[in-house]
Amino acid sequence: MSTETKTLFREHLKKEIAGVFWLAAGIFLTLCLISFDSRDPSFNNNLEPTLVRNYGGVVGAHLSDLLLQAFGLVSLLLPLACLLFAWRLLKFRDVKVRLYKGTAFLVLLLSLCALIALRFSKVSFFGQPVNEAGGAAGRVLADTLSSYLNPAGAAIFLSVFFLVSLMLAARFSMVLFLEGMLERFAARLEKNREARQARRKQRETVKREKMESAPRISPPTVRPAPPPKPVKKKAKEVKENPQEAFDFLEPSGTYHKPTLSLLDHEGEPPKPVDKEALMMNARILETKLKDFNVDGEVVEVKPGPVVTMYEFAPAPGVKVNKIAGLSDDLSLIHISEPRDRTRSRMPSSA
Repeated sequence: MSTETKTLFREHLKKEIAGVFWLAAGIFLTLCLISFDSRDPSFNNNLEPTLVRNYGGVVGAHLSDLLLQAFGLVSLLLPLACLLFAWRLLKFRDVKVRLYKGTAFLVLLLSLCALIALRFSKVSFFGQPVNEAGGAAGRVLADTLSSYLNPAGAAIFLSVFFLVSLMLAARFSMVLFLEGMLERFAARLEKNREARQARRKQRETVKREKMESAPRISPPTVRPAPPPKPVKKKAKEVKENPQEAFDFLEPSGTYHKPTLSLLDHEGEPPKPVDKEALMMNARILETKLKDFNVDGEVVEVKPGPVVTMYEFAPAPGVKVNKIAGLSDDLSLIHISEPRDRTRSRMPSSA
């Protein structure tokens, strides 16, 4: 083993041993604080010196009482700091406690104690009463600042010191933190927008595919009536003996023929074509034909005022005679079209 390797091993061993000590200290402080009991012997209580309920024994009872009386609920940051030191040392990282960081951490504790004391007084800590949530240090600092700045001014003053000490102790940048939060928020909004656009495009694609695969619906066509054929009048034979004429009342005035507007339809206008109903009927027709092992698709629907024609294109290999032989069975298909009759036909090209 070379000298450099020995030195590196020795440094790692030192950090590991120190990390184990800090880990034990953090765990011990945590157990002492969470098992705090106001009835245990302490600096303020000695009624039952033989009965100790704290997990840390007599030492833990006195230590937890001292920390809660001095710093209140903020004393939970002390075991957290010990565990943080232990984690860095066990990861073989350097831990350098500089003067400005120690001072910043102390200011952080005091400002947080005072902020809690401004809002809360007596609280319950794991079922045990704590007279001062911010401890004696927080109460003294909060009362002093409130007498000069009022509670609102004291809260602003303490918040500034808390943020500054947090940035110094933890190397925390408020601006970078807010920028990161805004960037993540903007990225999430952009991701949601892209997801919505993708879903919209997918719906449009599915709708377009359905429209392309759907049978073509032709608008109803009205064929003009053929012009009336001229009626050839047969020449009347002149009889030798004409019929005897009688004298009737002669009409007065001029006779006018009735206009063609008498033939106009004055009823309700025709109902619009329900494309969805026609497509559903086409699908029913295809399904029923498949029940008889006849594959194909309806390629065109021609709605009319009385008869709706469904043009069915059979699949390759399907004989038209097979479809024609199913005419009696196909007549049993129930296709709902009010006041209309429906029939199906195959194109001559099939």
